[in-house]
Amino acid sequence: MTSLSYPVILQQDADKELGEDGKSKDFVSLGLQDGHLVFSYQLGSGEAIIVSEDPINDGDWHKITAMRAGRVGSIQIDGDDIVTGESGGTKVMVNTQGNIYLGGAPDIFTLTGGKFSSGVTGCIRNVMLMNARPGDQPQQPIDLQVHAEEGVHVEKCPS
Repeated sequence: MTSLSYPVILQQDADKELGEDGKSKDFVSLGLQDGHLVFSYQLGSGEAIIVSEDPINDGDWHKITAMRAGRVGSIQIDGDDIVTGESGGTKVMVNTQGNIYLGGAPDIFTLTGGKFSSGVTGCIRNVMLMNARPGDQPQQPIDLQVHAEEGVHVEKCPS
């Protein structure tokens, strides 16, 4: 197995439950690979990997939108073209009940099944997570500051 040295931005897993291949079963993650944003998720029957066309590690702030509805996912950066992808198989729900990690996580390599090996060195701001099932009314954003359990190596970012 090859270890990637790319940082993870956001990760949610099935509470460290591992599949037959030693990787987490269902997950949702955002990370960086060679400066490009990578949105990936596993619904239990095939992983989707969606990569931005342009790198975002240029020192500028970027607005990132990542969405998933069933097997289809998309990312959009700064209002530019939408990049879409789709997971394999027939499953359409992600079954995660673990923590949401933002910017890093304890034992990232194990948590991400070797996909990522470090957290983000840089700034993340104005993160908004929404969770709604198809057909449901849009819910209020999840307030990460109110529901945060812990913060490690978190410093104030420049404006």
